[in-house]
Amino acid sequence: MLKDTSISNDSKMILINALGIDMEWESQFEFSSTAGNDFYLKDGSKMQATTMCQETSSDNVLYYKDKNVIATIMNLKKYGDTQLEFIAIMPNNDLSEYINSFNTEELNQIINSSKKASQTPNGVRILIPKFSFDYDLNLKQDLIRMGIIDAFDIHKANFENLSNSLDRLYVSDAFHKADIEFTEKGIKGIVIKIEMKLVIN
Repeated sequence: MLKDTSISNDSKMILINALGIDMEWESQFEFSSTAGNDFYLKDGSKMQATTMCQETSSDNVLYYKDKNVIATIMNLKKYGDTQLEFIAIMPNNDLSEYINSFNTEELNQIINSSKKASQTPNGVRILIPKFSFDYDLNLKQDLIRMGIIDAFDIHKANFENLSNSLDRLYVSDAFHKADIEFTEKGIKGIVIKIEMKLVIN
């Protein structure tokens, strides 16, 4: 998360928050059913991708299909009072256009109209590539657009309750990093970190 260039001699404080999740599917994929399969890229070309396969009539798997999209919802095992779901949505047309027009109402429509795999005579067949990826976001401008402005302003920031130092503190930057791995067993290795560096004036 941190590089040598992230910390300067003026850095007074670094705040880091990390969250790790390792959750299994209620209906797991069989490792023996994983094989290479065609995967089509945005430009229409195709490649071979390691693809998980599951044929199921489980109540823990739901599906949705209309003229625009195909979607599946898969339950992860419940931990305590926490129940999470994975939702995969595949549009029939251009992905970028679909993402740009996608909204909460459409998501709710998909969720509320989904049917359990057990409600169809032959169940459903799910093909999903295994994947892992990580991404980084610089949150500073996003937070400013959301209205968190003074904290990043060297002249307006007020962190007197955070430090009794006479040095003036302000947030110089904020970062977000996530690592995700999607496997036959479940979704694991999700780590979310937020780093905020406070620098003296």
